[in-house]
Amino acid sequence: MLTAFGTFALAMDFDSPGAVGDSSKYDELSGYEDRFRVQYDGDFGYFTTENGQGAIVVAYEGDDELVTVPEKLNGLPVVSIGGQAFWHNEDMEECVLPEGITSIDVMAFYMCPNLKKVTIPEGVVSIGQCCFGGCAALEEVEMASTVETISDFAFLACTSMKEISFSGKLQSIGTSAFQMCVSLEKIILPEKVEIGEDAFTDCPKELQIVRGSL
Repeated sequence: MLTAFGTFALAMDFDSPGAVGDSSKYDELSGYEDRFRVQYDGDFGYFTTENGQGAIVVAYEGDDELVTVPEKLNGLPVVSIGGQAFWHNEDMEECVLPEGITSIDVMAFYMCPNLKKVTIPEGVVSIGQCCFGGCAALEEVEMASTVETISDFAFLACTSMKEISFSGKLQSIGTSAFQMCVSLEKIILPEKVEIGEDAFTDCPKELQIVRGSL
């Protein structure tokens, strides 16, 4: 429902260091650890991990239609796509994520209106809340077989998506995860998976939910 979509967005605290919005905010903050200051390698902004051994992508300043996230930023391996890293990007049509990441965080691709395809590499375990919410053009998701958790609202209102499949490692699908996916025709799931409330509400009545992952 649209109300749920709006409520989720308004509930996010964009001013906290854990929810990345305008990366310039972090350049101006004082009193935080250095790892909460955005550093750049080309068009990609990132935080360092707590141990200083990895990079978390939190911003992208480019305008490419095909965005390939590098495996390393300034020599640090990319380990995660942070919250709101690409949100509201109107140029990107395809995104290829690097091997080595384990999570894609809250609203990472929220409301990217022209995003059509995303490649999620092996090793990713979780897809964050509203990660691809409102990506109306998203048609193809190459999903890693390692994904265990699809969080609440993860694919909410991805109105062009027709089919998606998950491996036997998937354990849970969150509340409203595929709500308002009005073109979704088929989803392949493991035999046993926890499905949250309204996960497929407002999807087509003809939606095939096939048990038995590929």
